[in-house]
Amino acid sequence: MKNQSFIRLPLQQTYNTRDLGGYATANGDVTRWKAFLRSDEPAYCTPTDIRFLLEYGLRTVIDLRSRIECKLAPNPFANVESVHYINIPLGFDDIHDDASLEELNNAVPGLANFYLYILQEKHYQIREIFELMIDRLPHTTLFHCVVGKDRTGVIAMLLLSLAGVSKGDVITNYEVTYSHVSQNPRFQDALKSAPTEIMQSKPEFILPAYDLILHQHGGAANYLTSIGLTSAQIAKLKAQLLAD
Repeated sequence: MKNQSFIRLPLQQTYNTRDLGGYATANGDVTRWKAFLRSDEPAYCTPTDIRFLLEYGLRTVIDLRSRIECKLAPNPFANVESVHYINIPLGFDDIHDDASLEELNNAVPGLANFYLYILQEKHYQIREIFELMIDRLPHTTLFHCVVGKDRTGVIAMLLLSLAGVSKGDVITNYEVTYSHVSQNPRFQDALKSAPTEIMQSKPEFILPAYDLILHQHGGAANYLTSIGLTSAQIAKLKAQLLAD
């Protein structure tokens, strides 16, 4: 397995753990395998899953869930000595404290607005996430929320856009999420009570966020500069995103 790479990793108890490697870029490069993994929550990973990820090169886990979500489903990598684990809540810090999914949907009408909210209002958290990614280079980093779609999707969009991946591929990377997570038995239970839109990953949900980065900032590099990252940090991150 040492030299093998996977688009979606063959794990038993995550359904949406995907490598951001293998994408063509506008400059003719290819995104690096085993640099960044996007995922649903690894709380239910088996010992075999954990061992697989460690052998794949995993050394950093960035947990984007709220503190309450982390308490409800603790992250097993928080107790793995060889992994640097950190919780950086992105979005609403404690989404389940006093807000049901229905109340969340009313507070943030539509996922498109939720993604815009993250990009426009959570600069400190996004900067912290990216600074940690940069500090931990060249180790493999996994970032995740609960199903690996919304908070995770925004970070994946920024990484792929920074690498120069085409708009179509960036959107497709988000869009296939529903196909993967809908196979998760735990996700089936959530489908019974959550608003339908919250559970889907339609292109029109992520497009406004992509367009914000492109048209208001001129690209992901400029956006990251605007929230406090230096040019040297961005160059270091971009170099790690691209294969040698």
